Amino acid sequence: MARAPTSPELQEPLQLLQEEIDVLIRMTQSFSSFAALPPPRPRPLDLRQLLEEVCALYRHDAPVELLGAPGPPLTIEGDPDQLRRAFSNLLKNALEASRPGDGPVSLRVVDEPSAVRVEIEDAGTGIGEPMQGDALALGRRSSKPGGSGLGLPIAQKILLEHGGTLRLEPLPERGTRAVVTLPL
Repeated sequence: MARAPTSPELQEPLQLLQEEIDVLIRMTQSFSSFAALPPPRPRPLDLRQLLEEVCALYRHDAPVELLGAPGPPLTIEGDPDQLRRAFSNLLKNALEASRPGDGPVSLRVVDEPSAVRVEIEDAGTGIGEPMQGDALALGRRSSKPGGSGLGLPIAQKILLEHGGTLRLEPLPERGTRAVVTLPL
């Protein structure tokens, strides 16, 4: 079916309408993806290597320096695809909160007796108060262009299914720390 030519005064409203339709389509796809996460298929994996792979995906276009978590291999049981997605969501959030001139986004891995803790810190806009549990599980309207607000709930769901936890903490001056704990 051929489209009728549009007058100049209708072009802007039609473009805005198309953009809103695109946002709704992306949100629908995100909700479907969130609801359809397959159960994890755990296997031994090197967590540090997985984190470095995730960093490599974002390092080239990062608005600030991205500091990985070098160190000896650290083997955990987990689904590499799902954990990659969870850490990608968290790292992407940290980078999107950062502006050129802000401090670096950094990853830190702390090996504890029965768990491993991964911390992702940024010097971006920050959050007002700590968030964990139900506060992360609820989809929120994203303030980012094209965002669905499901990055944190998806990360939370993946980490919980791996026996882990996720907590967001405001940093004293500026920025946010995402703290992930996974069992060894």
